[in-house]
Amino acid sequence: MRFFSTVAFVLPVLLAGRSNGAIVRRASVRPGGTIVAPAASTTITPNAPFSVQYENSNTCESGFSPVDFYLLSQDPTTASVNTSTGTFDDPLFHFGNFLIPNFGGLYLDLPMRLCSLSAPTGLPAMSNPPPPPATFTVPDSVDAEGEVFFAVIETFLSCPPDGHTDYGLASDVVELA
Repeated sequence: MRFFSTVAFVLPVLLAGRSNGAIVRRASVRPGGTIVAPAASTTITPNAPFSVQYENSNTCESGFSPVDFYLLSQDPTTASVNTSTGTFDDPLFHFGNFLIPNFGGLYLDLPMRLCSLSAPTGLPAMSNPPPPPATFTVPDSVDAEGEVFFAVIETFLSCPPDGHTDYGLASDVVELA
């Protein structure tokens, strides 16, 4: 009887300790995709559009890749990304958040494609948030001149093995006229 009363007392204490000791996975930041445009050392003029092209890495192979575009006063590092929000805390300018559809060349409707010679459709673009535009414009209100950094934070969703979120960082130095 003494054995059962000891087990009855100790077992809940052990189980309670287990439930409070959950492993919390922190998001990590690693290299992201590639900024094709603006190229490094490009001069950007306020109120004039400049070309933007980002090739996402889609590290965790999700259907869509959320991306945020920024203008920063300092060269960003992985430590400068806030892993709680997936953003920079003090950018010169945030161009916005966008969603890149992945797998654009896949034949998702293969039975219909066997009867048709039209181009593959893949995943459709979403409207909220939309895909990145071809150009951005820096407003006059940005208080900076000279060397600044064009940066992209890509969010990696549903990463294996447990479905966590990580972030990718890419940046290029540009000149603000």
